[in-house]
Amino acid sequence: MVATTSHFRRQAVVSLPNAARESLPDAMAVEVEPTTRNLRERAERLLDREIQFIPSAEFGQLDAEAVQTIDLEESLDSGRKSTTVPEGIPAYLASLYRTPLLTPVRERQLFRKYNFLKWLARREQASLKASRPSRAKIERIEQLLADAALVRNQIVQANLRLVVANARKYADAEHGFDDLVSDGNLTLVQAVEKFDYSRGFRFSTYATHAIRRTFFRRMDRRQKERARLTFAAPELIQTAPQPEPDADQAGPADLVLFEALVERMRDRLSEREITILKARYSLETGEVAPTLQVLARELGICKERVRQLQIRAIGKLRELAGELQSSMNLEPSMLEV
Repeated sequence: MVATTSHFRRQAVVSLPNAARESLPDAMAVEVEPTTRNLRERAERLLDREIQFIPSAEFGQLDAEAVQTIDLEESLDSGRKSTTVPEGIPAYLASLYRTPLLTPVRERQLFRKYNFLKWLARREQASLKASRPSRAKIERIEQLLADAALVRNQIVQANLRLVVANARKYADAEHGFDDLVSDGNLTLVQAVEKFDYSRGFRFSTYATHAIRRTFFRRMDRRQKERARLTFAAPELIQTAPQPEPDADQAGPADLVLFEALVERMRDRLSEREITILKARYSLETGEVAPTLQVLARELGICKERVRQLQIRAIGKLRELAGELQSSMNLEPSMLEV
């Protein structure tokens, strides 16, 4: 009997005009507000979301129910044997080679389904109103986007070994395998979003070019960073051993380069040496550098020991600068300012 009474009271409140509803006691008003507020929040999230897809002329003629019936598991090329795991592949990546590849037909079906689902969601989104949200419409859009995400994950999972293969090819001492895999995975997801299946190309060809472009950009950035450090380090280090609080400090750009040089030396510098360098050159605070005496009190050592550690750290930085110069095959004259 209580549930029935509550039901009729809730229905009566919903049927009231907004102005009359606002005048109700809070005990009655709260029964409808949470649900309405939740719907509006969900509608606003969906309206704020940019649903992008690769358009196709065939979308207007496709049967939504037929496209939805494409089974993700059947999309795998069950006829091919899984590739043997290459030597040197970390254990946490070995499972990728147990995932079958996609056949050309299934690949096309999945990309068509992926973009078609987002096309349907975008069409529903266009008629969604935040002021008067339709629960049914919100649930349809959310379900379409969730289904699209499952299809995307299927495509990505079947192509992750492509990232690993390219990362193994380009990894070296300067560009770690794990870093390349991380960058490549992000590029792979982005490639799924941009691939136009209607052109007739295999996704692996498109994705390989995208992944390698990402690797080349990463290598180019690293090369430019090394070049900047190589050209700037000798001058910075030459004037570095005796900074004083009232002396002219290096410019912002120089400090950035000097800090980058210190970061590259983390495996050769002790924590105390790093602390002294960062303090003496104001690399983190940007404030006036503390004196040797102040640093000595903070570190619990004598002033002369701070000076010795600073000079030793500067010497290590000089060694790195020499190594960078040798690795870049630069003539000494090229480092003159």
